[in-house]
Amino acid sequence: MKENDFFVFVIVILISITIIPANPTIQLIKGKNNISFDFAPNLYASDLVKAYPEIISISYIENGKSLGYVNVFGGIGKDFPIQGNESYEIIVSKNITLILRK
Repeated sequence: MKENDFFVFVIVILISITIIPANPTIQLIKGKNNISFDFAPNLYASDLVKAYPEIISISYIENGKSLGYVNVFGGIGKDFPIQGNESYEIIVSKNITLILRK
């Protein structure tokens, strides 16, 4: 490979890395975590619980009432869509990193 070819190859790789955004991640620590998503990840609470069995429960406030989905017996409670710009309380049994796809 000539020096110019190598330079072009490196530039193409750098542009590719810049253009292709990484999947967003959210760090959760053992216990209660209050988080919000800056985008709608197109997931339901049950999807998160299935993907991350360390999640004990996910809840949010709707019309002044706390609604939640609990990870027992295959999941109980209201299975709700995860919305962008909504606050959620997620309780986990150990530290985990959520990897989300936009």
